[in-house]
Amino acid sequence: MNRYLISSYGSKALEKNALQISPNRKFHIYLPPDYHENTSQRYPVIYFLHGYGGNIDGLIIISKKQIKKQFPLLFRLLLPKFFKNFPTFEVIDQKIKEGVFPPFILVQPDGSMGIKAKFELKNDIGIDQTKGSFYVNSPHTGNFGDSIFIDLIKYVDENFRTIPDKTHRAIMGASMGGYGALFAAMNYPNLFNSAVSLSPVITPYELLNHHMIVPLFARIYGKKKALRQGDKELVDILDTIDLIFSPDSRLVPEDIDPSNRKFNLDNQKGIENWTHSDLVELLNQKGENLSHLKLLINCEESDEFNLAYQVKNFHEKLNEMNIPHHSEIYKDEFAAKVSPHQVGISSKIMDGIKFSLDAFKN
Repeated sequence: MNRYLISSYGSKALEKNALQISPNRKFHIYLPPDYHENTSQRYPVIYFLHGYGGNIDGLIIISKKQIKKQFPLLFRLLLPKFFKNFPTFEVIDQKIKEGVFPPFILVQPDGSMGIKAKFELKNDIGIDQTKGSFYVNSPHTGNFGDSIFIDLIKYVDENFRTIPDKTHRAIMGASMGGYGALFAAMNYPNLFNSAVSLSPVITPYELLNHHMIVPLFARIYGKKKALRQGDKELVDILDTIDLIFSPDSRLVPEDIDPSNRKFNLDNQKGIENWTHSDLVELLNQKGENLSHLKLLINCEESDEFNLAYQVKNFHEKLNEMNIPHHSEIYKDEFAAKVSPHQVGISSKIMDGIKFSLDAFKN
Protein backbone atom coordinates (compact mmCIF):
# COMPACT_ATOMS: atom_id res chain seq x y z
CA MET A 1 0.00 0.00 0.00
CA ASN A 2 1.13 3.52 -0.77
CA ARG A 3 2.77 5.44 2.05
CA TYR A 4 3.51 8.69 0.20
CA LEU A 5 0.04 10.20 -0.06
CA ILE A 6 -1.65 13.40 -1.18
CA SER A 7 -4.88 13.88 0.71
CA SER A 8 -7.31 16.73 1.37
CA TYR A 9 -9.37 18.21 4.17
CA GLY A 10 -12.16 20.74 4.50
CA SER A 11 -10.99 23.85 6.32
CA LYS A 12 -13.59 25.74 8.34
CA ALA A 13 -11.05 28.51 8.86
CA LEU A 14 -10.96 29.26 5.13
CA GLU A 15 -14.69 29.31 4.55
CA LYS A 16 -15.74 32.69 3.10
CA ASN A 17 -12.10 33.82 2.85
CA ALA A 18 -11.33 37.17 1.23
CA LEU A 19 -9.65 35.57 -1.80
CA GLN A 20 -12.64 33.28 -2.41
CA ILE A 21 -10.39 30.24 -2.78
CA SER A 22 -11.78 26.80 -2.05
CA PRO A 23 -11.70 25.77 1.63
CA ASN A 24 -10.84 22.26 0.46
CA ARG A 25 -7.10 22.08 0.97
CA LYS A 26 -4.53 19.46 -0.01
CA PHE A 27 -1.61 18.15 2.00
CA HIS A 28 1.04 15.47 1.64
CA ILE A 29 1.51 12.80 4.27
CA TYR A 30 4.44 10.41 4.63
CA LEU A 31 3.74 7.20 6.57
CA PRO A 32 6.60 5.12 8.02
CA PRO A 33 7.60 1.72 6.58
CA ASP A 34 5.60 -0.42 9.04
CA TYR A 35 2.47 1.75 9.13
CA HIS A 36 0.18 -0.62 7.23
CA GLU A 37 1.52 -3.78 8.88
CA ASN A 38 1.71 -2.72 12.51
CA THR A 39 -1.87 -1.52 12.83
CA SER A 40 -1.79 -1.12 16.62
CA GLN A 41 1.09 1.34 16.69
CA ARG A 42 0.63 5.11 16.85
CA TYR A 43 3.27 7.62 15.76
CA PRO A 44 4.57 11.11 16.52
CA VAL A 45 4.09 13.71 13.80
CA ILE A 46 6.34 16.35 12.27
CA TYR A 47 4.62 19.12 10.31
CA PHE A 48 6.93 20.61 7.68
CA LEU A 49 6.09 23.96 6.05
CA HIS A 50 7.44 24.71 2.56
CA GLY A 51 8.86 28.01 1.38
CA TYR A 52 7.55 30.84 -0.77
CA GLY A 53 6.56 29.84 -4.29
CA GLY A 54 5.94 26.26 -3.24
CA ASN A 55 2.61 24.46 -3.17
CA ILE A 56 1.30 20.90 -3.08
CA ASP A 57 3.09 20.24 -6.39
CA GLY A 58 6.32 21.87 -5.24
CA LEU A 59 7.14 20.57 -1.78
CA ILE A 60 10.63 20.46 -0.27
CA ILE A 61 10.74 16.84 0.88
CA ILE A 62 9.74 14.58 -2.02
CA SER A 63 10.29 11.11 -3.42
CA LYS A 64 13.19 10.25 -5.72
CA LYS A 65 10.71 9.86 -8.59
CA GLN A 66 9.54 13.45 -8.16
CA ILE A 67 13.04 14.91 -8.49
CA LYS A 68 12.91 14.52 -12.28
CA LYS A 69 9.52 16.24 -12.37
CA GLN A 70 10.48 19.19 -10.18
CA PHE A 71 13.99 19.93 -11.43
CA PRO A 72 15.12 20.38 -15.04
CA LEU A 73 17.78 18.12 -16.51
CA LEU A 74 20.28 20.99 -16.70
CA PHE A 75 20.19 21.48 -12.93
CA ARG A 76 20.51 17.75 -12.30
CA LEU A 77 23.55 17.58 -14.56
CA LEU A 78 25.20 20.65 -13.06
CA LEU A 79 24.54 19.71 -9.43
CA PRO A 80 25.01 15.95 -8.94
CA LYS A 81 26.22 16.48 -5.35
CA PHE A 82 23.07 18.40 -4.46
CA PHE A 83 20.72 15.75 -5.82
CA LYS A 84 22.74 12.86 -4.40
CA ASN A 85 22.14 14.24 -0.91
CA PHE A 86 18.58 15.46 -1.54
CA PRO A 87 16.15 14.83 1.37
CA THR A 88 13.67 12.25 0.08
CA PHE A 89 11.09 9.91 1.56
CA GLU A 90 13.34 7.01 0.57
CA VAL A 91 16.18 8.45 2.67
CA ILE A 92 13.83 8.74 5.64
CA ASP A 93 12.66 5.17 5.04
CA GLN A 94 16.24 3.94 5.14
CA LYS A 95 17.05 5.83 8.33
CA ILE A 96 13.99 4.33 10.01
CA LYS A 97 14.85 0.81 8.82
CA GLU A 98 18.43 1.21 10.09
CA GLY A 99 17.22 2.47 13.47
CA VAL A 100 18.78 5.92 13.01
CA PHE A 101 15.29 7.49 13.20
CA PRO A 102 12.33 6.10 15.12
CA PRO A 103 9.24 5.73 12.91
CA PHE A 104 7.20 8.92 12.55
CA ILE A 105 4.61 10.59 10.31
CA LEU A 106 5.56 13.62 8.22
CA VAL A 107 2.89 16.08 7.05
CA GLN A 108 3.51 18.81 4.46
CA PRO A 109 0.60 21.25 4.02
CA ASP A 110 -0.02 23.41 0.98
CA GLY A 111 0.86 26.89 2.21
CA SER A 112 0.13 28.70 -1.05
CA MET A 113 -2.78 31.09 -1.53
CA GLY A 114 -3.65 29.70 -4.95
CA ILE A 115 -3.09 32.95 -6.85
CA LYS A 116 -0.37 33.60 -9.40
CA ALA A 117 2.81 35.46 -8.62
CA LYS A 118 3.50 38.81 -10.27
CA PHE A 119 5.62 39.28 -13.39
CA GLU A 120 4.60 35.87 -14.81
CA LEU A 121 7.17 34.17 -12.61
CA LYS A 122 7.75 30.47 -13.30
CA ASN A 123 9.34 27.73 -11.25
CA ASP A 124 12.33 25.70 -12.37
CA ILE A 125 10.27 23.61 -14.80
CA GLY A 126 8.25 26.48 -16.25
CA ILE A 127 5.05 26.22 -14.19
CA ASP A 128 3.45 29.41 -12.85
CA GLN A 129 4.61 30.29 -9.34
CA THR A 130 1.98 30.95 -6.70
CA LYS A 131 1.90 33.44 -3.87
CA GLY A 132 2.52 32.15 -0.37
CA SER A 133 0.30 32.65 2.66
CA PHE A 134 3.14 33.00 5.20
CA TYR A 135 0.97 30.64 7.30
CA VAL A 136 -0.79 33.50 9.10
CA ASN A 137 -4.35 34.63 9.65
CA SER A 138 -5.29 37.75 7.71
CA PRO A 139 -8.64 39.46 7.17
CA HIS A 140 -7.33 40.46 3.74
CA THR A 141 -6.43 37.00 2.47
CA GLY A 142 -7.76 34.30 4.80
CA ASN A 143 -7.08 32.40 8.01
CA PHE A 144 -4.31 30.19 6.66
CA GLY A 145 -2.77 29.81 10.11
CA ASP A 146 -5.91 28.33 11.67
CA SER A 147 -6.47 26.27 8.52
CA ILE A 148 -3.22 24.38 9.12
CA PHE A 149 -2.57 24.60 12.84
CA ILE A 150 -6.17 23.84 13.86
CA ASP A 151 -8.13 22.27 11.00
CA LEU A 152 -5.38 20.18 9.41
CA ILE A 153 -3.96 18.90 12.69
CA LYS A 154 -7.45 17.90 13.81
CA TYR A 155 -8.03 16.08 10.51
CA VAL A 156 -4.70 14.23 10.63
CA ASP A 157 -5.23 13.16 14.25
CA GLU A 158 -8.71 11.85 13.43
CA ASN A 159 -7.78 10.00 10.24
CA PHE A 160 -4.27 8.65 10.84
CA ARG A 161 -2.69 6.77 13.74
CA THR A 162 -0.94 9.70 15.37
CA ILE A 163 -0.11 10.21 19.03
CA PRO A 164 -2.46 13.20 19.27
CA ASP A 165 -0.81 15.36 21.89
CA LYS A 166 1.67 18.22 22.13
CA THR A 167 4.56 16.09 23.38
CA HIS A 168 4.48 14.04 20.16
CA ARG A 169 3.98 16.86 17.65
CA ALA A 170 6.69 19.05 16.09
CA ILE A 171 6.68 21.98 13.68
CA MET A 172 9.41 22.55 11.08
CA GLY A 173 9.69 24.98 8.21
CA ALA A 174 12.06 26.53 5.70
CA SER A 175 12.26 30.12 4.43
CA MET A 176 8.62 31.31 4.43
CA GLY A 177 7.93 28.03 6.21
CA GLY A 178 10.62 28.92 8.75
CA TYR A 179 8.66 32.10 9.39
CA GLY A 180 5.52 29.98 9.71
CA ALA A 181 7.16 27.58 12.17
CA LEU A 182 8.18 30.41 14.51
CA PHE A 183 4.80 32.09 14.07
CA ALA A 184 3.04 28.83 14.96
CA ALA A 185 5.27 28.19 17.97
CA MET A 186 4.43 31.60 19.41
CA ASN A 187 0.72 31.68 18.51
CA TYR A 188 -0.26 28.05 19.07
CA PRO A 189 1.86 27.18 22.14
CA ASN A 190 -0.27 24.21 23.21
CA LEU A 191 0.29 22.30 19.97
CA PHE A 192 4.02 21.68 19.58
CA ASN A 193 6.84 20.11 21.55
CA SER A 194 9.58 21.58 19.33
CA ALA A 195 10.12 24.02 16.48
CA VAL A 196 12.79 24.00 13.78
CA SER A 197 13.21 27.07 11.58
CA LEU A 198 15.58 26.75 8.60
CA SER A 199 16.77 29.97 6.92
CA PRO A 200 13.64 31.86 7.99
CA VAL A 201 12.40 35.29 7.05
CA ILE A 202 12.21 37.16 10.36
CA THR A 203 11.69 40.83 9.47
CA PRO A 204 10.11 41.22 6.01
CA TYR A 205 10.57 45.01 6.09
CA GLU A 206 14.35 44.57 5.80
CA LEU A 207 13.89 42.87 2.42
CA LEU A 208 12.79 46.21 0.93
CA ASN A 209 16.41 47.38 0.85
CA HIS A 210 17.88 44.14 -0.44
CA HIS A 211 18.75 42.89 -3.94
CA MET A 212 18.87 39.14 -4.43
CA ILE A 213 21.13 37.14 -6.77
CA VAL A 214 21.22 33.34 -6.87
CA PRO A 215 24.90 32.42 -7.44
CA LEU A 216 24.06 29.53 -9.79
CA PHE A 217 21.91 31.77 -11.98
CA ALA A 218 24.69 34.36 -12.13
CA ARG A 219 27.05 31.65 -13.39
CA ILE A 220 24.57 30.33 -15.98
CA TYR A 221 22.86 33.52 -17.20
CA GLY A 222 25.22 36.31 -16.13
CA LYS A 223 24.99 38.67 -13.17
CA LYS A 224 22.67 41.24 -14.81
CA LYS A 225 20.03 38.71 -15.81
CA ALA A 226 20.31 36.97 -12.44
CA LEU A 227 19.81 40.32 -10.69
CA ARG A 228 16.72 41.10 -12.79
CA GLN A 229 15.26 37.70 -11.96
CA GLY A 230 16.14 38.09 -8.30
CA ASP A 231 14.46 41.50 -8.12
CA LYS A 232 11.29 40.10 -9.70
CA GLU A 233 11.12 37.27 -7.19
CA LEU A 234 11.87 39.54 -4.25
CA VAL A 235 9.37 42.22 -5.28
CA ASP A 236 6.69 39.55 -5.71
CA ILE A 237 7.34 38.42 -2.13
CA LEU A 238 7.11 42.03 -0.92
CA ASP A 239 3.89 42.51 -2.89
CA THR A 240 2.46 39.45 -1.13
CA ILE A 241 3.38 40.81 2.29
CA ASP A 242 1.51 44.00 1.39
CA LEU A 243 -1.47 41.90 0.28
CA ILE A 244 -1.53 40.00 3.57
CA PHE A 245 -0.80 42.81 6.04
CA SER A 246 -1.43 46.15 4.35
CA PRO A 247 -3.51 46.01 1.13
CA ASP A 248 -5.17 49.39 1.80
CA SER A 249 -1.95 51.20 2.63
CA ARG A 250 0.65 49.68 0.36
CA LEU A 251 4.41 50.05 0.53
CA VAL A 252 4.71 48.22 -2.80
CA PRO A 253 2.72 49.91 -5.63
CA GLU A 254 0.60 47.39 -7.52
CA ASP A 255 2.11 48.53 -10.84
CA ILE A 256 5.70 48.57 -9.55
CA ASP A 257 8.57 48.03 -11.96
CA PRO A 258 10.99 45.66 -10.18
CA SER A 259 13.92 47.22 -12.00
CA ASN A 260 13.52 50.58 -10.21
CA ARG A 261 11.80 49.43 -7.00
CA LYS A 262 10.18 52.70 -5.98
CA PHE A 263 8.50 51.79 -2.70
CA ASN A 264 6.20 54.07 -0.69
CA LEU A 265 8.56 54.33 2.26
CA ASP A 266 6.97 57.57 3.49
CA ASN A 267 3.71 55.68 4.13
CA GLN A 268 3.69 55.52 7.91
CA LYS A 269 0.43 53.57 8.08
CA GLY A 270 1.86 50.94 5.75
CA ILE A 271 5.04 50.72 7.81
CA GLU A 272 2.93 50.32 10.95
CA ASN A 273 0.98 47.51 9.28
CA TRP A 274 4.19 45.79 8.25
CA THR A 275 5.39 45.75 11.86
CA HIS A 276 2.69 43.13 12.47
CA SER A 277 4.65 40.81 10.18
CA ASP A 278 7.89 41.23 12.16
CA LEU A 279 8.67 38.15 14.26
CA VAL A 280 10.92 40.21 16.54
CA GLU A 281 7.87 42.31 17.39
CA LEU A 282 5.86 39.14 17.96
CA LEU A 283 8.68 37.88 20.16
CA ASN A 284 8.24 40.94 22.38
CA GLN A 285 4.57 40.02 22.83
CA LYS A 286 4.61 36.22 22.92
CA GLY A 287 8.23 35.18 23.41
CA GLU A 288 7.35 33.40 26.63
CA ASN A 289 5.62 30.74 24.54
CA LEU A 290 8.96 29.77 22.98
CA SER A 291 10.46 29.00 26.36
CA HIS A 292 8.15 25.99 26.69
CA LEU A 293 9.47 24.08 23.67
CA LYS A 294 12.76 22.99 22.12
CA LEU A 295 13.84 25.48 19.47
CA LEU A 296 16.36 25.27 16.63
CA ILE A 297 17.03 28.07 14.16
CA ASN A 298 19.83 28.30 11.58
CA CYS A 299 20.92 29.87 8.31
CA GLU A 300 23.85 29.74 5.87
CA GLU A 301 26.05 32.81 6.39
CA SER A 302 25.88 34.04 2.76
CA ASP A 303 22.12 33.45 2.29
CA GLU A 304 21.14 35.41 -0.82
CA PHE A 305 18.12 36.94 0.93
CA ASN A 306 20.44 38.23 3.69
CA LEU A 307 18.52 36.13 6.20
CA ALA A 308 21.61 35.23 8.23
CA TYR A 309 21.61 38.81 9.53
CA GLN A 310 17.95 38.47 10.53
CA VAL A 311 18.55 35.13 12.23
CA LYS A 312 21.48 36.61 14.17
CA ASN A 313 19.27 39.45 15.42
CA PHE A 314 16.56 37.01 16.43
CA HIS A 315 19.11 34.87 18.26
CA GLU A 316 20.37 37.92 20.17
CA LYS A 317 16.81 38.86 21.11
CA LEU A 318 16.17 35.31 22.36
CA ASN A 319 19.32 35.56 24.49
CA GLU A 320 18.23 38.94 25.81
CA MET A 321 14.92 37.37 26.88
CA ASN A 322 16.68 34.30 28.34
CA ILE A 323 14.80 31.94 26.06
CA PRO A 324 16.69 28.63 25.62
CA HIS A 325 17.36 27.71 22.00
CA HIS A 326 19.88 26.33 19.53
CA SER A 327 21.04 28.80 16.87
CA GLU A 328 23.64 28.46 14.15
CA ILE A 329 24.98 30.65 11.36
CA TYR A 330 26.91 28.04 9.39
CA LYS A 331 29.25 28.09 6.41
CA ASP A 332 28.70 25.74 3.46
CA GLU A 333 31.11 26.38 0.58
CA PHE A 334 29.13 24.28 -1.90
CA ALA A 335 25.85 25.99 -1.01
CA ALA A 336 27.49 29.41 -1.30
CA LYS A 337 28.45 28.67 -4.90
CA VAL A 338 24.98 27.46 -5.92
CA SER A 339 22.25 28.86 -3.68
CA PRO A 340 23.04 29.37 0.00
CA HIS A 341 19.31 29.56 0.66
CA GLN A 342 17.96 26.51 -1.17
CA VAL A 343 21.00 24.24 -0.87
CA GLY A 344 21.60 25.32 2.71
CA ILE A 345 18.04 24.42 3.65
CA SER A 346 18.22 21.02 1.94
CA SER A 347 21.47 20.19 3.73
CA LYS A 348 19.92 20.85 7.14
CA ILE A 349 16.57 19.09 6.80
CA MET A 350 17.70 15.73 8.16
CA ASP A 351 19.41 17.47 11.09
CA GLY A 352 16.15 19.29 11.77
CA ILE A 353 14.17 16.06 11.68
CA LYS A 354 16.64 14.46 14.10
CA PHE A 355 16.31 17.46 16.43
CA SER A 356 12.53 17.07 16.38
CA LEU A 357 12.67 13.31 16.98
CA ASP A 358 15.16 13.73 19.83
CA ALA A 359 12.82 16.29 21.40
CA PHE A 360 10.06 13.65 21.50
CA LYS A 361 12.29 11.51 23.74
CA ASN A 362 12.75 14.25 26.31
